[in-house]
Amino acid sequence: MTGTDDDLFHVVSPAHGARTLEQVARIRALLAEGVDVSAPDEQGATPLHRAVQAPYQDRDPLPSLEVVRALLESGADVHARDRSGITPAARAVLLNDTAPQAAVDRSVAVLELLVEHGARLDGPCGDVMGGSFAHHSTTAAPVYAFLLDHGAPTTATDSLGNTPLHATVSSARPQLVELLLQRGADTSAVNRLGQTPLGIALNLDQYNDHQRRARSQIVPLLEAAGAPAHIRYPRTEGGPLPIDMRAVRRAAAELRAEGEDDAKLQRHLDETYDSYQHFIDALKRDCGPNGFVWLLELCRRVLGDTGTARTLVGEQEVRAPFFHHGDLAVKGNLQVMRSFVVTGSLTVEGCLADSRPASGIVIGGDLTAQAVYTDGDMHVSGDIEADIVYGHYNDHTLEARTIRGRLVIADDHDVQADVEAEHHFDIDDYQQGYGEGVQEYLRALLVDEVFTKDDGDDEAQLDPGTLLSRLWEGKPVFRPAD
Repeated sequence: MTGTDDDLFHVVSPAHGARTLEQVARIRALLAEGVDVSAPDEQGATPLHRAVQAPYQDRDPLPSLEVVRALLESGADVHARDRSGITPAARAVLLNDTAPQAAVDRSVAVLELLVEHGARLDGPCGDVMGGSFAHHSTTAAPVYAFLLDHGAPTTATDSLGNTPLHATVSSARPQLVELLLQRGADTSAVNRLGQTPLGIALNLDQYNDHQRRARSQIVPLLEAAGAPAHIRYPRTEGGPLPIDMRAVRRAAAELRAEGEDDAKLQRHLDETYDSYQHFIDALKRDCGPNGFVWLLELCRRVLGDTGTARTLVGEQEVRAPFFHHGDLAVKGNLQVMRSFVVTGSLTVEGCLADSRPASGIVIGGDLTAQAVYTDGDMHVSGDIEADIVYGHYNDHTLEARTIRGRLVIADDHDVQADVEAEHHFDIDDYQQGYGEGVQEYLRALLVDEVFTKDDGDDEAQLDPGTLLSRLWEGKPVFRPAD
């Protein structure tokens, strides 16, 4: 019987007790039968991706050097990327610096094989946050040294603007920090929050002995290298916005005198922040939606009438804390995955969606969009206007003065606003989609493609994920009028 691509994936997968000679013989037999050595699976990964996979846990099997060599000698593509943009070399990097020495040595040996056959370590690693191979900030020191010695750039930045030095400091890995400093890493670089590596190090957690020990090693390393804790940087569009903490504290004192006081929020004013992005992210993380209005008013008072209008063109995926003083327009869809503050109004030509728990959207004016989908916390001081507004998931709040739309659904979500909609289901009406007559009503309103039927359901239910995907693609979701 002729072998298949699936057979090849099975043969090359690391396994305990595998018989290497038999594996290699089977690989060569399958390839001789015409199986493609670089055929991708459903995720776009090739057999080489599978063969080089470093163990995630101590009990996981190690990749076989003989199997990897057999694939490479048969022409396996060392540059192949899966659907996430990850190469075999990235899969081969051990991500656990507490792994047994055998796993560390095997990771280095596999990487050596890949590099010998043309793999490059000087490009992006394919991680969802971007960055280079030098952003693998939790690997063992021998693996990290190999990456640096074979081209992993120390100056590359990820989607948060972090250099490898920022990343290794944030991960509290003194050995990796030292390796970067020995290779001349820039200690004055600022990320998208305006932070330097030393600024991050001084604020590392110290809840246990391991954390305290790591901080006590990293801070002196950086100080000995002349690293600054804070730095003045130019104001640029899209970059961190410098913050004057003395002005912030004065504005907070004014609010306190006016009776607008919050002890939990006030406590944060004793800290030093490197930008407005840094400030809003800290308050979102520690204070949650209760601090949104206070935060907005504080920023408005400090920045005054210096707001500007800004336009972002194309689909936007916001993975770093975002702050804009003034009005913002987005010509496309907007996905928000971190703290997001606009002191003026926000206009989105497509859909606006957030992502719990890291997101937190604060709009000082009105919000206009084709559709709004939220499963996090969102405060809009003015009105929301959209064809569809869908609030999903409990323990989170959508707050606005008025919501105007064609369809508004509170799916186990706290919606605090006056609602003016053609079709409105509040949290009690909707009952997570099981309210009386809800699905029948929606099926008459929306196209069939946004309904799915799960096991145990008597009838198809509106699927919020499918609804959002269809809206995101610009496809119609309402049935045409008769």
